[in-house]
Amino acid sequence: MSKTNAKRIAVLGAGGIGGALAGYLARSGRDVTVIDQWPEHVMAIKNDGLRVEDVQESFTVRVTALHICEVSGVARPFDIVLLAFKSYDTVWATHLIAPHLAEDGFILPAQNGLNDDRVAGIVGYERTVGFVPRFGAAVYEPGHVVRTDLMDHSVFLMGELDGTVTTRVRETVKLFGGITPHGEPTGNILAARWTKFALNCTVNALSGILGDKRGRLSEERAALLTMIKTLTRAEVFRIAHALGIAPDAKKDMPALSAQDLLQARTRADLERLRAKVDKIGKRSPVKRKPQNPEKPSVRRRPSFLQDVVKGRKLEIEALNGWAVQKGRETGISTPMNAAICAVVNRIERGAAQPGPHNIEELGRALPAA
Repeated sequence: MSKTNAKRIAVLGAGGIGGALAGYLARSGRDVTVIDQWPEHVMAIKNDGLRVEDVQESFTVRVTALHICEVSGVARPFDIVLLAFKSYDTVWATHLIAPHLAEDGFILPAQNGLNDDRVAGIVGYERTVGFVPRFGAAVYEPGHVVRTDLMDHSVFLMGELDGTVTTRVRETVKLFGGITPHGEPTGNILAARWTKFALNCTVNALSGILGDKRGRLSEERAALLTMIKTLTRAEVFRIAHALGIAPDAKKDMPALSAQDLLQARTRADLERLRAKVDKIGKRSPVKRKPQNPEKPSVRRRPSFLQDVVKGRKLEIEALNGWAVQKGRETGISTPMNAAICAVVNRIERGAAQPGPHNIEELGRALPAA
């Protein structure tokens, strides 16, 4: 095995994203250690291996698995740490692994929120590298990871926080080549981060609000939802623009340009963009590649909805809540992100239920004219 391939990799947080990354890396012969805080999950991996299921196949790999209480016993440092815990666990998790990071090692925050600065504040900017996962996965039972998206696209972006593509980035992208089909280096990791952040503030958070049984929306609710999504993304894009960052506007709503979003302020603007989204959607329906006919369909749930279904603490403060905070700092109004936070907070404490009925409440945060 080459020196590069021999690097020790820790995956800190073996949920959907972390577990899938660990599984594909281990299958490719990489030295992977999985660290998690769910005792049953860790024990299942120790006893039976880590099982990864996707739309084409299932496989099981043997990896070293540790509960967080066992980390203090790690003797050899890790060269690369994939941090895949929830955003609200970032600080303590980084402190936990920092003593076990090699002197020239680094951490890749593979999370929904914008946590690079928080990680770098603990281990240093020179030991933090930007990493953006671009696939869906879930864990519903111990030791079993389900990947829910098609295997037809780049599954991660990686780049230095200063916007460069260094030798270590190129080598790590190559090292991670076993994560099918491939990943890519980028010289603009901040834009990639904010692109995913805007997507998560919109699709992820709203999935939890609409719930697992949203069914087919009425025409009126569907129209409201499109405008809600547009305004949510517009607020995030205006914050990014104020910070000198230009996210990709084509994710989730390919009909809209960045300029469309930056200028979407009035009800008339949102109505016009809704019509544009509807027109493009009817002209270009999504085409799905067929999956393995012998493989049963795997249900796709965004991570936020997974947490709602499981009754877990929600990441709202690291997503829409963070957008509201940054809006205050940059002087950008964020009424829709604030409304999303309010509904999610009630759902989290049991004072409200997920479902399509929440669309009308969010609709009241749309501009009146």
